[in-house]
Amino acid sequence: MPQSLDPAIVNAITEAFSMSPEQCDIKPSGGAGFSTSSKITAFINGETKYLFLKTGSEADMFKGEHASLAALYSAVPSICPMSLGHGKLENSSGSFLLTEFLDLNARDADKGTGLSLAQKLAKLHTTSAPIPDGCDRPMFGFHTTTYCGSTPQENTYRKSWSEFYAENRLRAIAMLIERKPGADTGLLLLIEKTAMEVVPRLLGDGHLGGEKGIFPVVVHGDLWSGNKNSGRIGGSGSVEAVVYDPSSCYAHSEYDLGIMKMFGGFDKKFYDTYYVLVPKTEPENEYNDRVELYELYHQLNHYLLFGGSYKSSAVAIMKRLSKNQRVSLEYRDLGSDIIHYYHSMERKSYLSKSSNAHIVKWSFGALCLAKRRVAHQQGNKVNVTGEPVTNRDADSAHLERNWGFGGRMQSICLGL
Repeated sequence: MPQSLDPAIVNAITEAFSMSPEQCDIKPSGGAGFSTSSKITAFINGETKYLFLKTGSEADMFKGEHASLAALYSAVPSICPMSLGHGKLENSSGSFLLTEFLDLNARDADKGTGLSLAQKLAKLHTTSAPIPDGCDRPMFGFHTTTYCGSTPQENTYRKSWSEFYAENRLRAIAMLIERKPGADTGLLLLIEKTAMEVVPRLLGDGHLGGEKGIFPVVVHGDLWSGNKNSGRIGGSGSVEAVVYDPSSCYAHSEYDLGIMKMFGGFDKKFYDTYYVLVPKTEPENEYNDRVELYELYHQLNHYLLFGGSYKSSAVAIMKRLSKNQRVSLEYRDLGSDIIHYYHSMERKSYLSKSSNAHIVKWSFGALCLAKRRVAHQQGNKVNVTGEPVTNRDADSAHLERNWGFGGRMQSICLGL
């Protein structure tokens, strides 16, 4: 057994090639914040194999990336390195991911399959997803959790793309943002109203794709310009247009275009080639709005991870997308226009005693908004029962006493 490699990695190599390596040389090859990367040169039955190894503490991340690469490779084998295995290390507490090595420094006149990245992505986005076990049709979602950066993405299978995007992307990222210290509750409400009103309008069943609707296809999930390149897969053979570091799911084909638009790096020739093979989904006149809606998730995720101006970019997108809504979204900092909400992570309670209550359902709790009366426009505050609020603490106590809520009360600002 090669002494420089953990036995679990050697076993993965043996299983992938149906033969134990006679010798393995390992050299550092960079790394990300949560993993260390290495290049393995393995000698197997007289042949040299070049492999790529990630090690780190995040086993679930490696599992998600392994499944994502497998899904991409199954649809378009030349679009990414093949993942060879993942699992727990035996000699330490960490985990690993093993794939074919991708030589990004390779230059070759022979372009292998001859397919451009646009052509490969088009093939990816027109290959129907497999039918999950226990289902009678392809579903939107994925069979395991994936990670966009360090953000976990629960991919529960759903029949409806609109429901998946609202629940598993927008509301899921809102829940993570809500846990940040000093979370901006005004932003959270904008996300919820976008999920509740804009998503069904643009992505609703029976609307998106017309009568035929749409079918789930595998997407990369994090296809910004830094996750594409050209290189030699396996360290040998011809140079191919490739992608890597995916966080895949089975989704609407246009989903990848959101982050592609966000960071750029895809030129007119790319899109011209792509659109010939994958026409814009009907209604075509809503295409730009849909791509912005998909970009929104990534703006919110980058705000979650890095903070900064990503929040203002997300707010701007939500305001633009709401312009055709009957009730427009309105965002401003906490100020004099205060309404109260109750948010419970455990209980799903909804205020229904008063016709003056405006109810908004969150997938991770109950968000109850006070509907402002005409009197409110004159400077008076009202609580969820429509009664004047003269003391904010007293109003919180009133809610807990009369509605049975024991959770924390916070203040938010939202134009209704």
